[in-house]
This record gives sequence, C-alpha cells and structure tokens, in this order.
Amino acid sequence: MNASQVHHSIALMAETLKVSVSGFDAFKNRKPSPRQLQDERLADQIEDIHGRNRGTDSAPRVQAERLEQDDRIRQRRMALLMKKRGL
Repeated sequence: MNASQVHHSIALMAETLKVSVSGFDAFKNRKPSPRQLQDERLADQIEDIHGRNRGTDSAPRVQAERLEQDDRIRQRRMALLMKKRGL
C-alpha cells in the first residue's frame, strides 16, 4: 500500500482490501518480531559462510557448518533465507 499511495489514497486502498486504516498504520509502525530479528541474524551468518566459501555453498553445506557450531536449524528455513538474500 505504501508504494501505491502515490496513485491512490490509503482510505480507498484500505476499503478495497477490506482492512482498516488504523490497522494498516499499526502494521506499518510495528516493530520486527523476535522471529524476524532471528532470521536477520541468521541470514547475515549464512551470507558470511556462503561468502567465505566463494559463494558455492548450498543450503545442505551451510547447514552442516551451522551444526558444527551447535546451532540446529532446518534446511528448508535456511534455503528460504538464502533465496531471500539471492544466494
């Protein structure tokens, strides 16, 4: 909705999407959840591991290195974070 407010009013978009304007404002101003913060830290670590290995590591290899650090995380979550970062 933020990107579209150049062309349309927030009230019109809220009505079209069947959400309240106050709900949108609350969403926009919400702080990141603990899971989002953890994902950011984890994605930074994954990017570091990926970069150290010349950008050739896949999710299973990165997961193996994370396990060596005694950090248990599912391969699917790791793959999704890698995809988000374009790794």
